[in-house]
Amino acid sequence: MKIMSSFQLNEVLNAEIAWRKKEIISVRKAVEGGGGRSGPILRASMLILYAHWEGFIKKCSEMYLCYVQCKRLPLSELGANFQALVYRQTFSSGLSDKGVSQWVRMAEHFRQCSNKRVNIPWQGVLDVHGNLSSVEFFKVCQLVGINYRDDWKSKELKIDGALVGVRNSIAHGEFCKIEYEDYLEVEGLVVDLISSFKNEIENSAIMGGYRA
Repeated sequence: MKIMSSFQLNEVLNAEIAWRKKEIISVRKAVEGGGGRSGPILRASMLILYAHWEGFIKKCSEMYLCYVQCKRLPLSELGANFQALVYRQTFSSGLSDKGVSQWVRMAEHFRQCSNKRVNIPWQGVLDVHGNLSSVEFFKVCQLVGINYRDDWKSKELKIDGALVGVRNSIAHGEFCKIEYEDYLEVEGLVVDLISSFKNEIENSAIMGGYRA
């Protein structure tokens, strides 16, 4: 896959978020069709909301990494987060070495490749351990090199409790009573988070936030 311009990235992300928002609306209609009182429908709907939260953040991040990869920039012109991705891919097999050899190889690699175009891994590189909690979301932001916004930080308790926590309870077969108002709050949270994350990614692409 190639994403050669910020305009093309915008088109890809618009399509990605559009089908998700459309499905979220369809789910809400199904919930409302149950009078907002159907426990099974509400619980199943919470799982779908979580799936779109994790799914979009991962997909959006990968598309941005793909975009930066297609820039084919020299190592020295990339931000520290992208340099780290290159190093991790290049030296992953030797990171258990406690001696100085791995660091010598890394220094030599930087010296030789600082002005050469490098390949940035973009598929399957997101370090999400378990569910996409606020801690894991912060790590994703670090990996792609965007600021962790204050309004995201203010939503951490809701992310970890109302979204991830409830998802885990339902997925593990525990009884979790969900009210219609709870569902609407989490729906708004998810839509807001994925929309604002998309905006940050697109702004970074336009402003060259991937550069050193």
